[in-house]
Amino acid sequence: MKGFSVIHHLLSRPREVVSALELGGLLDGASSISAGSPTAIDFGDAGPMLDAESKKQYRLRLEELEADLDAARRFNDIGRVEQLSDEMEFLEAEMRRAVGLSQRDRKASSTSERARIRITNAIRAAVSRIETHHPTLGAHLKLSIKTGAVCSYRPDPAVEIKWKLAYSSES
Repeated sequence: MKGFSVIHHLLSRPREVVSALELGGLLDGASSISAGSPTAIDFGDAGPMLDAESKKQYRLRLEELEADLDAARRFNDIGRVEQLSDEMEFLEAEMRRAVGLSQRDRKASSTSERARIRITNAIRAAVSRIETHHPTLGAHLKLSIKTGAVCSYRPDPAVEIKWKLAYSSES
């Protein structure tokens, strides 16, 4: 439910870029946040999640697994195909977790990285709930809310959006 407060904050400030650290305060129960004042202090990080040698070894192992998987498929060894596929999925997930956009290393134990993940998950969960009740609105939010270290609501400028308050605690 906390993701709704983050979405509300973003919708009330179209095209404004807000750091995930700032938005984290909304998940922690703050009723509002002010621009430019992060609610969490970024204490740095513990370096890359995977060092260069580890990434190299993961890539080499993935190449080996691909060759083994091709052979297992040729011999119709279903059990081996499943085992190799599972290991490949694990290694690929670890690489995705450790390497971000443009092949940049993600940092271990970074406050901003934890905030990014937390905010992204909260927004996705809220949009998913919205989508079950209002598919059109859910689709709009999926396309127009951008998440990451900074988040924003970027509606299509060619489409005019007018929000209507459907419920008010004062009515």
